[in-house]
Amino acid sequence: MSFFKNHGVLVTGGGRGIGRAIALAFATEGADVFITSRTEKELKCVTDEINKLNVKGGYYVCDISDPRQVEKMSFEAINFLGKVDILINNAGIFLMSEAKDTSINEWQMVINVNLNGMFYCTHFILPGMIERRYGTIINISSMAGKKPYLKQSAYVASKFGIVGFSKTLAGELKPYNIKVHVICPGGVDTTLVRQHNFPPGSTIKPEEIADIAVFLAKQRKEITIDEVMVRRYSSDPY
Repeated sequence: MSFFKNHGVLVTGGGRGIGRAIALAFATEGADVFITSRTEKELKCVTDEINKLNVKGGYYVCDISDPRQVEKMSFEAINFLGKVDILINNAGIFLMSEAKDTSINEWQMVINVNLNGMFYCTHFILPGMIERRYGTIINISSMAGKKPYLKQSAYVASKFGIVGFSKTLAGELKPYNIKVHVICPGGVDTTLVRQHNFPPGSTIKPEEIADIAVFLAKQRKEITIDEVMVRRYSSDPY
């Protein structure tokens, strides 16, 4: 399929899990895809998968908690793709710790990657979207961005921040025809979640989140879906 032919997509945290699934989903739909993360081996593997789909795939090793690295990565992404039409802010890390046991360095690490990193990527990609008066930004938050989870204070704070930022940004960018969506998944089958021993078959597949991201990006300009919450059916609603 070629729905996104001539579209450039940038996916952070694209080397595995949700990011990999999203990158491949957009490539399958005809988009050229540029991915970034801190692990080159994973990026190379996913880029090879993208290129086998007869679209352009590229990557750049980047720690998104460092704005200087993000600026360079954004330049490389734009140079490779020509333009970034769709930005997927997916990269994130997790910390299981009560607030009283969380060090300042641990707190800063989670906030810098999950929240500040999302802002840095948006900051450097947004000018091109505004100039063209066209673009889509999809931020991956979490169910932890909708309700508190004990022993996850830093992670919850970062994910609540993503939701709040996304909603504010959506209003600010409306005059420029740029849509902003936020997806809040809970219990996706990734390396992070497997550490918590969910029952087999109860988790969400990364590809299911990828399908939602593609669905959001396909919506015609007359409508928008601001927020999507996706939870395990076995979990408590809301």
